[in-house]
Amino acid sequence: MNSQYKKLYTQGLKTYSPQFKKELQKQVDEFCRTQDLNAISSKGLKKTLYSLHIAMGTKTAEMSYKSLKKTKNGILVIEQKGWLTDLWQNVITRYLDLKGLSQLVEEITNTTKEQIQRFLKKGILEGKPLQQTIKELKQSGITNYRAELIARTETGRAANVGSMIGAVSTGLKTNKIWISTLDARTRRIPPDKTDHLYELS
Repeated sequence: MNSQYKKLYTQGLKTYSPQFKKELQKQVDEFCRTQDLNAISSKGLKKTLYSLHIAMGTKTAEMSYKSLKKTKNGILVIEQKGWLTDLWQNVITRYLDLKGLSQLVEEITNTTKEQIQRFLKKGILEGKPLQQTIKELKQSGITNYRAELIARTETGRAANVGSMIGAVSTGLKTNKIWISTLDARTRRIPPDKTDHLYELS
C-alpha cells in the first residue's frame, strides 16, 4: 500500500500544483485588472481545494479499506463500490465543512493580498510608477511557490483523512499512530511528544 500511496500522492501533486498556481495567479490578475483588493475572488480556489479532497480522499479511503479487509479475511469482499464511494464523499464533505474549508480559502486569499501589498510597497519605495509596478506584479509569479506548498499540504491532508475514513468504514477496531518527521519543516515539539496513538473506532 505504501508504494500505491506514494504513486497517488505524486500524481496528486502533478495534477493539483498547476491548478493552484492557476487559481492564485488569477487572483493576482484580478487585482491588476481592477486595482482593488476586495475584487479578488476565492471561488475558483475553493472549488480546486474541494475537488482535491474528494478525489484524493476517496481513492485513499478505498486503498485503506481494501488493505484492512484483506488483512482481516485473507479474501477481499467489496461491498457495492458506488455505495461506499458515496459514503466516503459525504463524510469528506462533512469533514471539510467542520474543519472550515471556507476559512482556509479566505486565509489563502488574504495571504495573496498581503503579497500584493508588499510588492506594491516595494515598487513605491523604488520610485516606480504604479502602472509599471502592476505590470511587473502580473508577470512576477509571486504566488508560484505557495501554490506548490498548498498542493503538498492539502494532498497529504486529503490522503490522511481518506485513509482514516476507509479504515473506520471497515467496521474493524483500528488505531492510527502519528509519527512526526523530525526535520527543518516540522514544528518544534518535545521529543516525547513526537509519536501519538489515536483510536479510530
